[in-house]
Amino acid sequence: MRQNQCDPCLFWKEKDDQWIVVILFTDDYAATGSSSMRQWFHKEFGKRVETVVYPTLTSFIGMKVETDVAKG
Repeated sequence: MRQNQCDPCLFWKEKDDQWIVVILFTDDYAATGSSSMRQWFHKEFGKRVETVVYPTLTSFIGMKVETDVAKG
């Protein structure tokens, strides 16, 4: 994974047509991307720390998160 130079809490990885973006904050993280890359990340990250995977992100570090699948 590559770390963003402007925001050291932001990481991403691309491989062929697959991608993932992860943001970390203390002991919280949120990830989005292609299904296979999310599965890869959760498997690898889970080897190092205990994680909980929620199917839909509704909040992150006290902020409400809303998604609109129709709008992308």
